[in-house]
Amino acid sequence: MIVRVGGCSRAALVVAVTGVVALASGSEASASAACGASGVSSAAGSTQRCTYTATGEDTFAVPAGVTSVDVETIGGAGGRGGDTTGGVGGVGARVSATLAVIAGTTLYVEVGADGADGGVGSVCAAGSGGASDGGDGGPGRCFTAGGGGGGGSSDVRSTPYAAGGLIGAPGDPRLLVAGGGGGGGGSVFGGPRAGGAGGDSGGSGGGGAGDGGDAGGCAGGFGDSGSGEAGGEGQLGAGGGAGGGPACPPAAQLGAAGTPSGGGTGGDGDSANGPGGGGGGGGFIGGGGGGALVPDGGGGGGGGSSYGPAGATFAAALPTDAPSVTIRYVIATPASPTTPNGSPTPTPTPTATRACTSRRQFVVHLHLRGRRMASATLNGARVVAKRRGADATVAIDLRGRPKSTYRLVVRLSGGHRPITRTYRTCVPNQRERP
Repeated sequence: MIVRVGGCSRAALVVAVTGVVALASGSEASASAACGASGVSSAAGSTQRCTYTATGEDTFAVPAGVTSVDVETIGGAGGRGGDTTGGVGGVGARVSATLAVIAGTTLYVEVGADGADGGVGSVCAAGSGGASDGGDGGPGRCFTAGGGGGGGSSDVRSTPYAAGGLIGAPGDPRLLVAGGGGGGGGSVFGGPRAGGAGGDSGGSGGGGAGDGGDAGGCAGGFGDSGSGEAGGEGQLGAGGGAGGGPACPPAAQLGAAGTPSGGGTGGDGDSANGPGGGGGGGGFIGGGGGGALVPDGGGGGGGGSSYGPAGATFAAALPTDAPSVTIRYVIATPASPTTPNGSPTPTPTPTATRACTSRRQFVVHLHLRGRRMASATLNGARVVAKRRGADATVAIDLRGRPKSTYRLVVRLSGGHRPITRTYRTCVPNQRERP
């Protein structure tokens, strides 16, 4: 459709419906791209969500317009100690917080895994720790059982896993950490000496990672009904994570202390001629491994500590919760302008215009008063001038010329001042006359 205003032609803008569909598709593609290789993208109203459940590392690309994200991390549970009276593994932590982010940057998502159960009977191997930082359980002598592996932590960090730099203190690249539960201690096969339970993670106190539990009492001997102690609860921040005992030489095998890189390994029950200790859960600081002592039940591994910024919430995960990371965000949109009465200001329909062109054509009559005409130019270009007696005429044709100001200059011989006239084109409501 062509709209004509004041003798000028203007093209009206036509918006294709397909253009709107393309914008919507682009937004969906952008949200999906934010979730990395394995994250699942979904939306609820204006809130976009990336859910990561695959064990290992993935990425979150912060979209344009996003300045903060809401993150929930769930750590892995510890494995059960071997045999029917082996200690149960502790549950991981559930940690939530809002993180400030910068559009165009990348966050690295690490999803942990549950620890494996300890072996029993003729298969008395230790349960392996859950990825990527759960401590392995300790192996048991083969009339006893191995300790369960500690659960791996889940976190969001500013650098990839391969970059390392985990120190469990300011400067650590991890921004939010949910610790893993400790593995349960192994028990004496067919006997009453139960393994200690693994410590839960998710405590909100400042005690750091949980210590590994001690094995049964030192008085010992077959027939002693000593059971392993439970691992300590993983709490907030640094500290804790000592290996379990007790120090009863020469048979006792201590669990290893936890570190920022992972939970401690459970005490070696095979060397102690008894059940193995549970592995410590991974975390900001890993939990300590449980101790081993002949012939009593192995100690449970301590829960790993969790970490988050001010305002973060910490709790123990449910036994049915699987390790995961969920990131929610809303892309900011400019606020709609309003009129003084508070109602939205109507958005003007955009228009695309093309340059106005003139339709003017006329003849200029000049009174020379006996003077001789030397030349005539229009904006520097020569035009035809005709003398008629004492007067002269100049034909001016501005048709098709763009909107502008045009200056006619008629130069006279004999040193007389030139005659000038000025004309404008594309002036609304102006008559097409000089």
